[in-house]
Amino acid sequence: MVSNDPIRDYMRQHGCGFPEALEALAAQLGPPTARDVRRALQTLGRAGAPVDLLEALEAWSDDQMQQAA
Repeated sequence: MVSNDPIRDYMRQHGCGFPEALEALAAQLGPPTARDVRRALQTLGRAGAPVDLLEALEAWSDDQMQQAA
């Protein structure tokens, strides 16, 4: 049976927990682009996330993008 769950597969292969697997896989993808962040914020907004959370995430992402530049 083929798994479509890369996080679970990574956890099995490396004998680690979810946070470690997620971090390792995210590092392989590289940092999100400005477009990725915009799309994530739009999705959260449509899902009804609190405005203060959206504003905090947007400020954090702006800071991350400036540090990467």
